[in-house]
Amino acid sequence: MQTVTNMYIVNLAIADECFLIGIPFLIATLLHRHWIFGFAIPLCLILVFYWLVIRKLKTVGPKNKSKEKKRSHRKVTNLVLTVVTVDNITL
Repeated sequence: MQTVTNMYIVNLAIADECFLIGIPFLIATLLHRHWIFGFAIPLCLILVFYWLVIRKLKTVGPKNKSKEKKRSHRKVTNLVLTVVTVDNITL
């Protein structure tokens, strides 16, 4: 069943899982006082979150989207995620 309530519950569950996956990295970073995991883990996390955002844009929303609206959503999503990625890399 793809109702709004079910989608909301699934999104909450995904957010909870993402938080729980990140807790060991947070604890290790706090203990060592710097990031010890290199570049690969943040890149993988960004790719996973990007996939989740794209999936959500595909499943949630009006059913009668035009191709222009889909294209504009993709452009905005790609732009936002690129800016966030570049910002995170430069830190």
